[in-house]
Amino acid sequence: MKYKIFSRNITHIALDVYGTILAVDEVDDSEIFFGAREGTREFLEECKKPDSGVEVVCASDAVPAELEFTMRDAGLLKEGETLNDIFYDIVTLRTTPKDYSVLLEKYWIDGHNLLVVGDREEKEIEGAEMIGANWILVPEYSIKNRMKESYRFNMMDILKFI
Repeated sequence: MKYKIFSRNITHIALDVYGTILAVDEVDDSEIFFGAREGTREFLEECKKPDSGVEVVCASDAVPAELEFTMRDAGLLKEGETLNDIFYDIVTLRTTPKDYSVLLEKYWIDGHNLLVVGDREEKEIEGAEMIGANWILVPEYSIKNRMKESYRFNMMDILKFI
């Protein structure tokens, strides 16, 4: 894990999904998904508490309906829940690097109030750097790497930074 945290006044977390909280790999030109990263559900529940002081935004390049299906399949959504039950907001960002200025404008915040969490330097981290946001680069969570010690990361560890 690498990170750049320069503000303790974080009010919003932009959370990538595939490779960050859900394991993904390509097999025969098709993507397959496998389970959620350790501590993901607990992290999302903790941030949803009224006194948490932080809002978690799903900032993925995937279609929300697809996200909902794969997150339900991974056990992150309980029966009857939608993405809106576990995230403050769902924002689709399809540029490389991701354009997080959309979030700054939407929530009336500055870069130092945003923490970007992702697994790709060229997408999430470069996008965070462009707007002066805090960031955490987590090890890519893939099916082939998920059991290696160097790739392990518990999502609850993010709470240490806010």
